[in-house]
Amino acid sequence: MSVECAHCKLPASETDDGRPSFCCPGCEQAFAILKDIGLEEYYPLRDRLGGGAQGLSRPRSAASGTYAHLDDPQLQAQLGNDPGEAEVVVEDLHCMACVWLLERLPDAVDGLNHIRVRFSDGTLALRWDPEKIHLSEIAGLLSGLGYPPSAIDGRGAQKIRLRGRRTIIRLAVSGASAGNVMLLAISLYAGSFSGMQLEMENFLGWASLVLAAPALTYGAYPFYRSSIRGLKMGQLHIDLPISVGLFGGTAASVVATVTGHGDIYYDSLCVLVFLLLVGRYVQTKGQRWALSETNILGLLIPGDALQVGQGGELLPTAADRLQAGDEVEVTKGGTIPVDGVVTRGRSAIDASSLTGESSPLSVSPGMTVLAGTINVGSQIRVKVEAAGRNTRIGALARKIMETDAPPPIQRFADRVSRVFVMAVLALAGVAGGVWWMVDSSRAFPVVVSLLVISCPCALGLATPVALSIVRARAIRRGFLMPSAATIEHVAATKKIVFDKTGTLTLGTMEVIWNRGFDEHVAQVVAEIERRSEHPVGRAVRSIVDGFDIAATGSKVESYVVEDLCDHPGQGISAVCGGQSWRVGSTAWIGGGDSFSVEIERALESGKTPVLVELEGRTIAMAALGDRLRPGALEAIHDLRSMGYEISICSGDHPRVVSAIAGGLGIDHARGHMSAEDKAAYVRAAGCIMVGDGINDAPALRAAKVGVALRGGAEVALEVADVHLTSGGMTSVVELVRGCRRGVTIVRRNLVFSLIYNVLFAALAVAGMINPLAAAIIMPASSLTLLFASVVAKSFSRSAPLKARV
Repeated sequence: MSVECAHCKLPASETDDGRPSFCCPGCEQAFAILKDIGLEEYYPLRDRLGGGAQGLSRPRSAASGTYAHLDDPQLQAQLGNDPGEAEVVVEDLHCMACVWLLERLPDAVDGLNHIRVRFSDGTLALRWDPEKIHLSEIAGLLSGLGYPPSAIDGRGAQKIRLRGRRTIIRLAVSGASAGNVMLLAISLYAGSFSGMQLEMENFLGWASLVLAAPALTYGAYPFYRSSIRGLKMGQLHIDLPISVGLFGGTAASVVATVTGHGDIYYDSLCVLVFLLLVGRYVQTKGQRWALSETNILGLLIPGDALQVGQGGELLPTAADRLQAGDEVEVTKGGTIPVDGVVTRGRSAIDASSLTGESSPLSVSPGMTVLAGTINVGSQIRVKVEAAGRNTRIGALARKIMETDAPPPIQRFADRVSRVFVMAVLALAGVAGGVWWMVDSSRAFPVVVSLLVISCPCALGLATPVALSIVRARAIRRGFLMPSAATIEHVAATKKIVFDKTGTLTLGTMEVIWNRGFDEHVAQVVAEIERRSEHPVGRAVRSIVDGFDIAATGSKVESYVVEDLCDHPGQGISAVCGGQSWRVGSTAWIGGGDSFSVEIERALESGKTPVLVELEGRTIAMAALGDRLRPGALEAIHDLRSMGYEISICSGDHPRVVSAIAGGLGIDHARGHMSAEDKAAYVRAAGCIMVGDGINDAPALRAAKVGVALRGGAEVALEVADVHLTSGGMTSVVELVRGCRRGVTIVRRNLVFSLIYNVLFAALAVAGMINPLAAAIIMPASSLTLLFASVVAKSFSRSAPLKARV
């Protein structure tokens, strides 16, 4: 009796003793590995996610000896990997259940500390303890589970080059085979009109079989391989219709050659394989070109550098080829290509997008500079410490891509592709049967044309390519986003919540007036707020500048600040001089009757009151003012015109927040909200949260999409889904518009590909398209969508991000 295999769900023989059934020893091995390391939960999770047999493929040998070269320290050093860290590329990564399984291996494998799967390109970032486990052993385990890895190393690069050569060779063999078979076909066609001896006709048929064999086996192998692999994994691969057509036509021709009865199609099949390979080659080249735009590191760091030669001459060099100890020259206005130490010259460096420091930093010989920052002063020379992916910004680029996962619209396209393949196969069977009864000589061309032209390549491939192009343009405009899914989430969300201070306003608060501050209080407050980077803390700290401390000789240097505690959204507390101090909002401290008039006066004028409390008694107050960001009013108007519901959440006093909201035309405003309150609000609302990449971390994490305006990219990407390097309110509008356009492009591609396939499938069924025309039309659909994605406007083109980082 046939039952499902316990591992891959393919047919298997039922056991007599009730043990799990397996279709092959490989599946039994994989099942045993999962059981031994305690990951049996993989199977129910796979079923819940609808993965079916898409999870683990049939496992291969887990022998770590195959991957012994990965343990070579010199190889790891050449790759720039730190001890215990590496990246590998795995095959057969098909669904989110696979991702779940791989990322839980560290829980079961001693010494394996971390695995992060980048679903988009099948890359695994690994961290392990070299004292407990070797990389070769990890690679062997992955291979045993059905995910054979390849190192991103010299061997990997060599394999890529060999793969490219094999493609060209396969094209050449198929082209030569098609050309020779066509010459024989001309003789056969001529003989059918003028007459030909049966012996000669049989000889030409066998000769055609011999000459066609290379194209129909070696040339068509990629289509057969992908189809068979898909069937083993329980999937209907997009190449399956092509493989069925080629295999069926070849089988019919061979039977006709052997029996001497029936038509042969070697010429059509060979030319079909050649045209399919040409179309697939051009299509792949186009996709690689499009996807190369998502090389984040290439956008953040210049690709070229001026290396200083031994004689002092300047040599143009690829930046990623530089080694530690080399020296480069950076001209005024140029982007620094490496992490290193200044050896000559003095200048100023704009590092705002990387570190969040708004003011240019002065640098001189002996000081460290970072790749991706801009030299805004004079010419300098830098000694290389790290280049390429090993730089600080290289680590940031890896982080941007680390959490990438297919967005919902791409998963939808994948599901439609599988259904479409089933429909095409069924339609081919029906159409072949009908044409056999109407005109048997036309049945084969109709079926092959339908199978070839209905290959849903455009449906399955144009969507990720379009999303990649959209995200690449977003990055060039200064919108860093770790996942392409963010594009769809931004476009689908209709609510936006803004923080106030530093988001809608400039965040450069200043003290308008104060009461109760003397030299002593001002110095204590300044000392307490000394480490604060919050706009309120910086403003209150500046009060001490109004006193001539040097003239009075009144200093608090003897006071030691202890028990300093930051209360997000409320203020800061500390012990100074043995007394308890608090500096913060009216909601946290109060004000008492002594400052009620001043508080009311500040609130009426839209100013933020900040109180100072000593031992439970309010002793001083400052009224702080802030200015709206340029373009804030216009940006809010544009967002409302696009149908967005706008709200403000702030820790400031409700009346101050209402004043800002009223000036901007925002109906919903909330004040006196702690960081936890903001997080709870945006989580319940399922909205876009726009705020400070540092001070609004909980809310940015909790939001459907967190957008960080302020702070450096390193900090912002820890908590947000999008980091806007420009920091302006107009950037929020451009982000929303760009994401909406991007999703529109993808949806348009989906609709076009469906119409394209249905229309030409109907023409093929009607017998109006022959197999050769189908081979030309099929790749043309993907190329058309690729071209449309490239020329479509999503995020407007502007100065590259690397010129501003």
